Amino acid sequence: LKTMMSASSSSSSRSIPTPASPPPPIILAPSSTIPNFLDQYYATSTFHFLSTTKEKLQQFVAERVSAMALSSSPSSTQNDSPESSQQQGTPARDHNHHRATSVPFPVAAGTSDPLVLHVDMDCFYVSVAQASDASLRGRPVAVCPAGRTGGTSEISSCSYEARERGIKSRMLVHDALALCPNLEIVACDYPKYAEVSQQIFEIFTQYSGAVQVVSVDEALIDISGCVRPDLLAYEIRHMIKEQTGCPSSAGIGPNVMMAPMATDRAKPNGQFILSHDTFQEFTKDLHVRMLPAVGEATVAKLAALNIEKISELREHDKDGLQRHFGRKTGLRLWELAHGIDHTPVLQISDMESLNSNRKSVGTQVSWGVRFASLHEAQSFLMDVAKEVSQRLKNIHKQGKRVALRVKHKQEGGKDSVKYMNPGDVDITQRSHTLGEYTDDPCVLGSEAFSLFKAMGISPMDVRGVGLQVEMLEDAKEAKKRKSATLTSFFKLASTTATTSSTATTGGGGGAGANKRPSTAVAARKV
Repeated sequence: LKTMMSASSSSSSRSIPTPASPPPPIILAPSSTIPNFLDQYYATSTFHFLSTTKEKLQQFVAERVSAMALSSSPSSTQNDSPESSQQQGTPARDHNHHRATSVPFPVAAGTSDPLVLHVDMDCFYVSVAQASDASLRGRPVAVCPAGRTGGTSEISSCSYEARERGIKSRMLVHDALALCPNLEIVACDYPKYAEVSQQIFEIFTQYSGAVQVVSVDEALIDISGCVRPDLLAYEIRHMIKEQTGCPSSAGIGPNVMMAPMATDRAKPNGQFILSHDTFQEFTKDLHVRMLPAVGEATVAKLAALNIEKISELREHDKDGLQRHFGRKTGLRLWELAHGIDHTPVLQISDMESLNSNRKSVGTQVSWGVRFASLHEAQSFLMDVAKEVSQRLKNIHKQGKRVALRVKHKQEGGKDSVKYMNPGDVDITQRSHTLGEYTDDPCVLGSEAFSLFKAMGISPMDVRGVGLQVEMLEDAKEAKKRKSATLTSFFKLASTTATTSSTATTGGGGGAGANKRPSTAVAARKV
């Protein structure tokens, strides 16, 4: 495999250079001076691309899995047995585990031991560019959103050749050029990335119905029971390379934790198998940061106990870890150190089940946000509210709690050297629970503006805004609830008014004298 890839790389590197395509339009000024700023921001935001494309891929996978389940059902085929499916050259599906395997990789009958395949594209953005432009192969290449070679543009991704020269993601372009003057700068091509991502995930779903979208270029795949997982990984990687021109690496392990660890060892353009038998030797020198869900706060607490390596964590008993970190976290750390992880590969059978698990819907803008007045802040929040409203409607949800998150300049803080980045900021958050569920942009915008005014932050100090709607409910159910509330309201009002009218007619003071007071009482009761 290495020989084949090396030959392919050397032959492609001799291709005649072709002119680079012109970069996409870039944002040149802050939010207060650009019409339709949010539209331009979303068009050039890597964060926005990653989040929205991941949702689309989840929907794509769900639709593919549903279609495969339907095509393999008894009503759609004469013989639904795995043996028959394999003889016909179509994927054989295990209906109990939602898995599928192709002809060369049969599932071992009666096998219940979990097996996870993790596939991660190598330098995805750069690989896509190199697949389209052969002159970039084998050269130091960096990708940045604007594709500019000057100033404070930030690198999104870079080739291994560039990494060898000390270049890293999020480095300023002018700093990267100082390290590597012949660095080739390429603009991000989000539509192309999305297209290639869909090709990749279409390949994944040919082998399993349990495909978890980790990111636009990364997936976890349930291949439990596969007899030759090494051959399966090779075939998937070969298909990806053949169809997209992009290399990938794969890791195989008995759980969701081990598979990505194996991929890290496999990179670039390789594959690796990690098992329970080899886990302790494999992790003896690895830092605890390599464990999932171990962030900087936990790393600091572990360091206070003189624990830096996974092997050192493994030396501590379960009870001791639980005393220091609490029952749940302590147990989790002990299990991870011993290679135990019960986290399942997330299976998405349909978008309805996916959306039902959503806890919130929102958006965040942390670049280019500058206001000259309170009016500008209000207008911007209304635009953000419209975006969030549309996202709610897209998944047929309404929410009841509005949460606003504002980045604002620290007192005495410095501005970022990167153009229109937040710089030194503090973060203030406020939320308010509404009386009813809504997806109305006017309601959301009004609530956001009220929360902002309550924060007491000067509009001129704002550097970023995040708006989130929580306590979600299905839009149809929310409307039914609202309709039932209104119906009860009018019934109560009608009953109270009728009772008041009867009491007034039967009373001794005359109808005219008691009519107005009775109506006021009815209103207060309602």
